Amino acid sequence: MKERFEILKKYKEDVKGLDRKTFIIEALLDKMLDYNDYKKLFSILIIEMRDNKTLLDVYMKNMEEMTNFFIEFCNTEGFEEYIKVSNKEFGVFINSLILGTYTFNMYNDTSYRDMLRTMISSYFKDINLFKNK
Repeated sequence: MKERFEILKKYKEDVKGLDRKTFIIEALLDKMLDYNDYKKLFSILIIEMRDNKTLLDVYMKNMEEMTNFFIEFCNTEGFEEYIKVSNKEFGVFINSLILGTYTFNMYNDTSYRDMLRTMISSYFKDINLFKNK
């Protein structure tokens, strides 16, 4: 997660001028669509914890701690919009997309990225994340 935080801070510097909604959506897309060595391990964990209560309990405890750490990071770095989507439901949604991206090797497919952008934008509209946009 610390690695992701550093990527997010660098991204913030690299894309100055993007409106907040576009920034948040593109940062999420980059998270879902980047390829890194942890994706395989993460995918195995997600699949295996379905039938393993111990793994599920460890994952849930870890996610709670990481969510708190993430909220602190958001407050410090000025990413307040992210806090509203720091919940279990959005986490399941994003993790499902990450798992699908890994499973079907969709990292470089621009039409897939466009579809995900539409889905996230629709969700943000539904929860009124950006009230005036």
